Amino acid sequence: MADQRMQMEIDRKVRSMARLRNEGVPVIEHLPSLGCDPSRIQSAEDVARRANIILLLALFAEPNGMPRNITLSHLDLRGLRAHLTPGERSFLNEENPSEKLRGPFTWQYESANILLWALGYIEALGSPTGYCVPAEVSAVIATRTVEQMIEHAKYRTADEMFDEADLIFRYHWAARDAALRGQAPPAGLIHPVCYYRHYAFNWLIDCETDWDHVDTST
Repeated sequence: MADQRMQMEIDRKVRSMARLRNEGVPVIEHLPSLGCDPSRIQSAEDVARRANIILLLALFAEPNGMPRNITLSHLDLRGLRAHLTPGERSFLNEENPSEKLRGPFTWQYESANILLWALGYIEALGSPTGYCVPAEVSAVIATRTVEQMIEHAKYRTADEMFDEADLIFRYHWAARDAALRGQAPPAGLIHPVCYYRHYAFNWLIDCETDWDHVDTST
């Protein structure tokens, strides 16, 4: 079984690299295969809750965004306050968070978009060369309760998740390598989109990962 899984990981790496080459994205042979254990994937319940939390904090984080007391009320109505991370609790303790504090939370629309894809509410992701539409992310989540999101989810298979996780691992390497060289990202890649997609996928495929401390090493 272990040998079969290893071969699947190698095959996935080969497919990913072929796709990136076809798109004009640089690749390196020694970037490893992505370790994939289906037993470690987050549950649909946890993914739905996390998508809701991300949206509410993003709405709070926006300039002239949702007031703090209303944000907390929505978290309570959806039974989510107990699922906040320490970092999220700290952010919500700020009455008027600085732009520096707000920035990462508004970028997390990109992460929420990945979680909606995993739940089957978004058909396809495509390459990280464009931004998600926050209003569309919000429309999916805000019009459903957490329970409805879980009930109506068409949760992706492990293979689908690992395929996309392997791709974004390699896209992110290419964008990060260009940044380290002082160059623009290749083939139209958007570095922050790569990062926040990578962040979400690395959490998604490892249920023991703490959302505040996801490793996006490349």
